[in-house]
Amino acid sequence: MRKAVIKVSAQSESELYYYEGSIMKKGKEFSIEYPNQLRFLQLETDNRTTEAQLKLLKLDYRAALRAYSQKVLELTELKHKLSREQSRKAVSDYDEGNRREAVMELSKKIEGFVMPVPPDWLRYETEKDMLELRLQNNKRLNASLLIWQALDAKN
Repeated sequence: MRKAVIKVSAQSESELYYYEGSIMKKGKEFSIEYPNQLRFLQLETDNRTTEAQLKLLKLDYRAALRAYSQKVLELTELKHKLSREQSRKAVSDYDEGNRREAVMELSKKIEGFVMPVPPDWLRYETEKDMLELRLQNNKRLNASLLIWQALDAKN
């Protein structure tokens, strides 16, 4: 800019730190008249909490997914064992009694098996996206600047 700046005004959603002369001040809005040199900044937000929340969310989801998969595998194995016992031919009456007992026991386990609810993938993705967005939003200055500039007497 070739002409002298008469006034600089700024508004921000978060705290801005600025200098008036050699004094550092802070605020969400400021107005400085006839600034010789204007320096202002927005302190970087400490993202460690958000990053930790994101890591925990991912770990919790993976753990829930593993637990669910383990339960599904357990039920599948019980069904396979039952199928094998049902199709097995008994050699003796004693063997037939053991087979029938195993079939009844496996049938009861399968009947009483409580199928877990799978982890909510949509909720996980939404929470993950929100945390990642919070991390992205902290990386830029969010301010509106209005600069008043003096006009030449000739123009």
